[in-house]
Amino acid sequence: MQVGFKALADRYGITLAQPLRVDSSIASRRASRENDDQVENQYPPSYRPTDDFAGHFEFGLKYEALHFEFFARLFAVVGPRPIESWCRNAPFGQYARRAGFFV
Repeated sequence: MQVGFKALADRYGITLAQPLRVDSSIASRRASRENDDQVENQYPPSYRPTDDFAGHFEFGLKYEALHFEFFARLFAVVGPRPIESWCRNAPFGQYARRAGFFV
């Protein structure tokens, strides 16, 4: 199962000029491979985020490299609503508060 920023890029049909450096997925155990500038990370099922915008975005903030082109293109597509909703649902969540600065 694809997770994190790549999952959001696929879900919202976002094409990037510079690819995401980190590709994360859920597998049976933890593993990491690095090829040139690309990193493939596999996480055990206990890392699985909720399958919504907030879950994948929080996972990306925690475990993946920040990619500002991706953020710009993502927010151009989804607008501020997913972040606003996330901040209302988790007003004391550190990642929800941090994400609020991107909108």
